Amino acid sequence: GQSTISGEASNAFDQFFTGATFHDQLFQREARGIDAGVASVEGNLRNNVLTPVRALVYETEELYGMAKARGCKANETPLLDPQCALRLYTSARILYLNLERCLAAVVEARSRVNDFLAWIRGTASQVRARGTASDSVQRQNARDRRVPNGVLQRVSDFLSLPMMHTCREAGDKTKIARKLTECIIGAPVSDFFVGDSFSTDIVNENAKRACTLKSALELTFHSSAVLFNQPRILLSESVKNIDLRFEVKHSQLAIHTRRGAWSSKHNHGGIDEGITPNTFFKPHILNMNDGMDRYRRNWMILARSLGRGEIVEVVAIPGCDASENHKCEYFPDYYLRSSLNLPDHYEVTNIAFYGDDGNSSPHPHLDTGTPVRRQALGLTVRHAQPTSEEGTVFDEELWIVHYDSVLFQRFESNNTVKSELAVTDCPLSAGCCASLRITHPVDERDEMETGIFFQPKRRVISTRITGDERNRASQLQLCASRGTGGVVTFGASTVLDIFDLEEDEESDEESESESFDD
Repeated sequence: GQSTISGEASNAFDQFFTGATFHDQLFQREARGIDAGVASVEGNLRNNVLTPVRALVYETEELYGMAKARGCKANETPLLDPQCALRLYTSARILYLNLERCLAAVVEARSRVNDFLAWIRGTASQVRARGTASDSVQRQNARDRRVPNGVLQRVSDFLSLPMMHTCREAGDKTKIARKLTECIIGAPVSDFFVGDSFSTDIVNENAKRACTLKSALELTFHSSAVLFNQPRILLSESVKNIDLRFEVKHSQLAIHTRRGAWSSKHNHGGIDEGITPNTFFKPHILNMNDGMDRYRRNWMILARSLGRGEIVEVVAIPGCDASENHKCEYFPDYYLRSSLNLPDHYEVTNIAFYGDDGNSSPHPHLDTGTPVRRQALGLTVRHAQPTSEEGTVFDEELWIVHYDSVLFQRFESNNTVKSELAVTDCPLSAGCCASLRITHPVDERDEMETGIFFQPKRRVISTRITGDERNRASQLQLCASRGTGGVVTFGASTVLDIFDLEEDEESDEESESESFDD
């Protein structure tokens, strides 16, 4: 147990091991705490890091196989580049290999720390037993705590090596500090968590061996960002942006997309699977017969409130009709306009489209026969009523208007700027200006004087709103797949009103079926 090196070192060891501060039970407690800490690090690496990284390697390999198998034409750029997918797979494998190296270093460090602490405890017991009787407790403790020759050999091996420097030169010529314990036992675990600047040349084998865990993780993030950013760039480049410029300002605006009647016209008289002819948008155009302008594949519908909210303008813009036979026309050569005039003392506060394409339906197969009433325009309107007692009070209602029957007027897009479509403020023909009425005309003469009119479906939100509450904000949300609508009103308290918008139609269908049975 006595050191055989220089006398000064021997005396220093004796003073350290026999000092009053070196308590055996306290030393054991500290040793157990150190072992538990290192074991926790090892367990977290195995359970929380190694398993996801192993799954990442598998998924990136599958992704590379998919990208390579899909391929593309010579003049096309693929959404997933096989070379970028290969780089991501290679960087994921580098990350996995470096994690395995880090885990092996943690296991080696844990073993060396346990051996080193066991040797310190056994040596301390031997020093304390020096000069005591052969049957003393100190002698018995020294015999019990004596470490095997294998432990002595392992401790002597890593202690005899030159001690590691506490500072290491990083790739960017900065010094990274190591812990003293790592330098003594010769297991620099912290080197895996500090960063050399990663190299994008991941094909180089030297870069693979020199890559740390941090730089491998940065390399994987970089490769994944490059790979998954490519589809976004390609899709943004393939979409042609067209700016809309309105010559008349609006206060409310809603945008909706509709499937046109192009398929039913050109698909040999048939229709697309899952879509009935009623759900196609086929606008009625003034002074035009059944021309090709009505049959477009896609439409963008805009509804906006003009003036003080007493007029709702509906604008229909045809989309691109791309096929294998002709080049896509990115810029529309015309657009359609129509207007809906509200009764006196009514104004629009919110606009939203009430449309069902079957994508958000809980039972999409049951909605294949959905009639045209599933496509409508939702308006929240306020009606001003002067009173002698309270002044002007307001009633707030939700209106549902079916706009497929409105008459549109065609306007040519004669723009000097090819990427800008200007919606003109030219007056509409009388036939394209419909009125919204809350009651039917009394007789035929009244109907002739009124002109084209639509009667909206009405739901009462609130009544007798005083002038102080007029400016309270509200939000309109419609869900045609479920046949419901909701209005959130923000004021002194937030109120949510939910309405069944298909209740009237269901009752009408039931009454018709009962009369037929009779």
